[in-house]
Amino acid sequence: MLPLFATDVLHAGPVGFGLISSAFGLGVLFSALWIAWGNHEPNIRSLLIAEFVFCVLEIAFALSHVYIFSLPLIASVGCAQIVLSATANTTLQMVTPKHLRGRVMSVFLMVYAGGMPLGNLFAGGLALLFGAPISLLIGGILSLIAAIVGWMMRKPAEKSLAASTTTMRIE
Repeated sequence: MLPLFATDVLHAGPVGFGLISSAFGLGVLFSALWIAWGNHEPNIRSLLIAEFVFCVLEIAFALSHVYIFSLPLIASVGCAQIVLSATANTTLQMVTPKHLRGRVMSVFLMVYAGGMPLGNLFAGGLALLFGAPISLLIGGILSLIAAIVGWMMRKPAEKSLAASTTTMRIE
């Protein structure tokens, strides 16, 4: 989707695409270092906040047609994406019983990695029909709806996580 944004939406050309990709990468790098050096205990609330922030930034990037504003937005999207991915991965491992952890993580990674090509196919089809900004906007809105539903259903998940973290510390 980024090549379409660089050429058709932001009219930045190949160099602009390189800078947009680099900005995304800088956001990813920043968040990876922040997570690695920080003392962030994952919880359902931080997972849902990360999802919400990611969705809002993705929607903002979809609506931005000004190159100079799009660079920090896409860097922020990259940052939020890694925070969300790391928090989801860690939280899932914490709530999964030890004897099932390998199997659960295999399924999670299969869905995560396998879902991306399917999502890209869907997004590409929408971009073909309606343009890249509308495609990304639809994805951001659908993700935001999922985050809101997750927020409304967070209490049972928080209890499960609290129980499993207590068990993990005792082991």
